Amino acid sequence: MRVCYLSLDPGGASARTRAEALFPALRAAGIQPELRSWPKNPEGLCGLGEFEVVVLLRVLVPRWALGPLRRAARSLILDVDDAVWRRPASGREPLRLRRRLLRTLPIADLVTCGSAYLRDALRTRHPRLRVLPPAVALPPQVPAREGPLEVLWTGSRATLPYLEARAKALSQGLGEEATLVVLADRAPKLPGVRARHEPWSPEVEARALSRAQIGLYPLPRDPWAEGKCAFKVRLYMAHGIASLAVPWGGGAEALADGGGLLFEDDEGLRSQLARLCEDPGLRARLGREGRASAAAQGSIETRGASLVRILRESAAIGARRDGPGST
Repeated sequence: MRVCYLSLDPGGASARTRAEALFPALRAAGIQPELRSWPKNPEGLCGLGEFEVVVLLRVLVPRWALGPLRRAARSLILDVDDAVWRRPASGREPLRLRRRLLRTLPIADLVTCGSAYLRDALRTRHPRLRVLPPAVALPPQVPAREGPLEVLWTGSRATLPYLEARAKALSQGLGEEATLVVLADRAPKLPGVRARHEPWSPEVEARALSRAQIGLYPLPRDPWAEGKCAFKVRLYMAHGIASLAVPWGGGAEALADGGGLLFEDDEGLRSQLARLCEDPGLRARLGREGRASAAAQGSIETRGASLVRILRESAAIGARRDGPGST
């Protein structure tokens, strides 16, 4: 079976984590995946008929592509790992995006959602919704963390305001020994916080994950943030790092079997962060729980097996449509 992933940003985080990270598992199951850019015109859709399944990675289809795409694709999956019909930060639902969503859903045979929240948000809009949380690569072993206490936040300039809004709680909760390590494509504005900025790259993130003992996942409670899927929390868990997360945005889902503490407001962040900073035994226990949970439920292999079933289900729907008696 051949599968084509179409993405607006083939080099972006979603393409890496929702597609390329799972390609080895797909190939092991006899599936040949390919990642392509979303085309700019109908002619770019013509070759999709050679694939049994086409997966739209966060793509809400424009009007010009509806007919050509549905005619070209034997089977079609829409994959969402964010509330892509809303605007970041504001959480607004622009009419243009809403219309695209409502046009895209009817032509999709299946919809894969990165969280239960996204599934529930689309429950009345589509009959076949499947939850496929983010997959994480599990390092073969977790290094001993005996150096200075480091608290990690990793992200980008788009999500840095979420961290910066918590500056006062962070400064009060970190204590005198801990340092907040911020990985992003710009330096953070965190007055009063003992912080060190490092420009994000895969290599820098890998080194930071090997040192950190606490991982932060602070999100505001708005409709956009609630649609996040807690990939960073799962990343911390896989590396044996105790997580400190909000329950929305997939945080509670990721930590359902342990691995971290939850908070809802600045006081919760301050007190839970102070608790983790002061208790190395608690950090170690939560790190072990998180890694065990990631190995059992969130590994590349586990998510890959779920994706294989979803792809085969979608291909079967397409085969029935194109079979004898179809119109």
